[in-house]
Amino acid sequence: MKSTVTCLVEVMMSENFKKIGEFDSSDPADPFGDQATLRKLADVGSDLSQETSFLHTISFAEESSMVAAGRAIRENLGYGVQGFVPEGSPQRYILRVRIERIPTRDNVLRMRRIMTVTAERFAGEYDGWEAAVRRTKAAGPA
Repeated sequence: MKSTVTCLVEVMMSENFKKIGEFDSSDPADPFGDQATLRKLADVGSDLSQETSFLHTISFAEESSMVAAGRAIRENLGYGVQGFVPEGSPQRYILRVRIERIPTRDNVLRMRRIMTVTAERFAGEYDGWEAAVRRTKAAGPA
């Protein structure tokens, strides 16, 4: 079955995410599109050697599950969390988790594993991640 990954990034200094592309994620070596997304971040000018903000999304059928997962993530891992019910989707509760990391393959895999295990533990579903574009810092005057 062919699926499509939508690549979203945060514009520097903005809380608004915008779509920067879509691509086929049927590659068995990259089933979630993580590597393709990292390449797309680099293509739009993100410096992948700098720490950036990742937003992970976990959805839940029950508000109590979302609250418990958010509490566990905040208390045990120290990550920022925000829960909400998206407009037009009263049957799902969404937890957004903000993590600051250098966007490497290993870090993305590690974060994906943590979020997937947490989602499963609290009867949720891990829906993926978004990341901020961090441009190379300009050198100061000589």
